[in-house]
Amino acid sequence: MIQVYPLIMHMPEFGGNRKIKMPLTAAVVVAGDQRIIIDTGYAGYTEIFDLLAGLDFSPPSFDLVINTHVHPDHAGNNLAFSNAHIVVSKMDYEFARDFAHAMQKAVDPMQVFERFYQEYQLKQAQRHALSSQRTVQRFWQDGQIGRPEQLCWIEDNPELPEFIELWPTPGHTPGHYSVEVTGASRSMLIAGDAMPSRLFWKKNLRETTPRFDSLQTETSRNRIEQFKGIILTGHDRPFDTQSGEYVQDRVIEL
Repeated sequence: MIQVYPLIMHMPEFGGNRKIKMPLTAAVVVAGDQRIIIDTGYAGYTEIFDLLAGLDFSPPSFDLVINTHVHPDHAGNNLAFSNAHIVVSKMDYEFARDFAHAMQKAVDPMQVFERFYQEYQLKQAQRHALSSQRTVQRFWQDGQIGRPEQLCWIEDNPELPEFIELWPTPGHTPGHYSVEVTGASRSMLIAGDAMPSRLFWKKNLRETTPRFDSLQTETSRNRIEQFKGIILTGHDRPFDTQSGEYVQDRVIEL
């Protein structure tokens, strides 16, 4: 039996006054004696560790970390999983690293934004550029995704458990991957920000955050919308694709 524990955290407010806190997700997968975590939350924020402790898990007990992508809210606490192999896209890491370095040095963050996000034409582009610069200045460290001996680049086809399949779902970032977990009775897809919320499921909505590539984003979303099972999105609770209803279970058995 495979068990999946959805971890529902919240995005930091950074001093804002949001009345509704935006969810942020990760997932623990347990199969026999294997412990896997998919995404690790925001760097320096302890919510993920509190959730793990409530489930009697400790970060050093995990065998494998998989990152859907290398944004600081999804790969920020990798280093805490000190005994795990870390599976992540080298393309995505290098894009995030180069963007962070450029932003950290930038006098005009919009120039960097235009170079890395060529489809940046959003009404709030200036705000996104300034926010991105503050985020990387505060959170980015080149070694935050793991020690060199831990890293397993997806592009090198690392060995994975047989019940895990990685779906290339680029668009939000260039090297974004979703993670399918297949059990005896049903499957679950941890979609990261390729499907940020159930609100986007089979609806013609566009997220407010910048896309790396719109065509890739739509292609990835269309592929995810063919999936039958349970989906955990990047910023919402898990839902069943057949009924469209949220799954309330603390642990999902597959």
